[in-house]
Parts: sequence; structure tokens; C-alpha cells
Amino acid sequence: MMMTRKKRITIVAAIFIVVILLLIWFFLLLWPQGTSNTPSSDTQTPVTQEEKTSTPTPEEQKLIEKQEDRMQSSEVTTVARTFVERYGSYSNEANFQNTKDVLPLMTDAFASATQQVIDTSKPPATYYGVTTNVIVLTVEKNDDAAATVLLNTQRIIAQGSTQNSAVSYQKIRLELLKQSGTWKVDSATWL
Repeated sequence: MMMTRKKRITIVAAIFIVVILLLIWFFLLLWPQGTSNTPSSDTQTPVTQEEKTSTPTPEEQKLIEKQEDRMQSSEVTTVARTFVERYGSYSNEANFQNTKDVLPLMTDAFASATQQVIDTSKPPATYYGVTTNVIVLTVEKNDDAAATVLLNTQRIIAQGSTQNSAVSYQKIRLELLKQSGTWKVDSATWL
């Protein structure tokens, strides 16, 4: 079907208007808040060193603590998600590479026990593969030294060939320890 010239002009004009509106919206977001070209009647006093080092108010302290908790929780969840998606995925053709990849994310004791399992296990002769994706992650406990994370996962299990697959859902609980400023997985238990 041929588009008439009038329809083409209308479409181009509509696109042009949308682009202009997006540009205006974008510049309004970037424009510094609270600035104006008119002089202010308020005079600004320089901040002294005493004011800079003063203790935060209780409200400011609560905000600081919340930010620190979020940062610590973010580090824990990042390690947990990365670990589970790699640890829970497997292919007999990869010779336990998924598990070898996450050994650096484990405590020394857990890595040693996992390495023993790798060394003594024999992959199945027929194709077997699992792909694990984290769906929901819940931090059950988190303090400066230890954390417990429960992860709900979706696992796609293929046997015999990649076309013969089934989907299952499984939970895994991780115990993490903070060692030298880095979160390490100390245990992983499939539930």
C-alpha cells in the first residue's frame, strides 16, 4: 500500500513534535533545581570548618545508617545472585566449570570441600544440563560479619538433549561471611 503524501507529512510532524517534547523534558530534568537569574535577597555565609565537622542530627544519622545498610545489602545480594546462577547451572560437557568458576567466591573451607567433590565426581555419559536463574532473593540476616540469603530459583533441566527440558523451581539458602572486607559464601544448601 502506498502512503499518501499527506499521511507521510502528518507522521513526520508527529514524530518531530514528540522529539521536541522529549528534548524539553530532558533539559528540564538536567536544569539545576532552585537556580534563577534573579539576585537572591538571602546572603550566603561561608561554611566554617566547625560546621563541616559537626555531628549529624539524629535524622541525618538514620539516613547515613540506611545508606550503609543498603550498600552492605547490595554487596551481599550481588555475590549471592552471581554465585547461585553460576553454581546452580551445570553441563556435563563443561567438566564442572560452573563450580570451578565460583571457587573464588567461597570461603577456604567451603572451596576445599567443593574441590573434593569435583575431584571425586564423574560426569554422566549422556547429555545433562541445568540453567539456573534467580527469581526472588531475600536477605534473612545481615550484619557486619555474616549474612543469610534465601534465593528462589527457576531451573531448566535438560536430559539427553537440549530439546528434552523441563522447568522446576527450587530454593537455596546461602550462608556468607565477610573476610578481609569481601563477602564469601560459606555454605549453600538446596531446599
